[in-house]
Amino acid sequence: MSDMRRILKQVRDRAKSQRNQARRQLKILAAALQPTGIASIRVDYNGAGDEGSVQDIHYQAQDGTEGIQNVPSMIVLESEPVLTDSVVEDIALSFLPIGWEINEGSYGTVTLVLDKPRVEVEHNQRHMETTVDEFDFDSTEED
Repeated sequence: MSDMRRILKQVRDRAKSQRNQARRQLKILAAALQPTGIASIRVDYNGAGDEGSVQDIHYQAQDGTEGIQNVPSMIVLESEPVLTDSVVEDIALSFLPIGWEINEGSYGTVTLVLDKPRVEVEHNQRHMETTVDEFDFDSTEED
């Protein structure tokens, strides 16, 4: 196996492992937030210039209203208290395509649905387009 294929396999294997861990964490998160009435969590993300980050986290009630006030600031995950927003961010970013933050980057929304824990991703990839125009002007002719 060539070095590049080996590296790509390692990257894919790591991403798969992170997604599997995120699935387990999503079940724990859903159980912890169930008493609060939170039905889903919308995570807006944006990446470009080899960097990416979560822009906003919106906790939504069953009827779709946002701004839920009783979101616990921490939950217990694998016997350790952790910030709820941090867990949400980690789960969401685990489901983005590899390289989402590179070059022009990507943006979109990851929704964590809590009743039957699942992840919905709306991913938008930016592409740079270049148009070349060439002109020749003869210095002996006038327009």
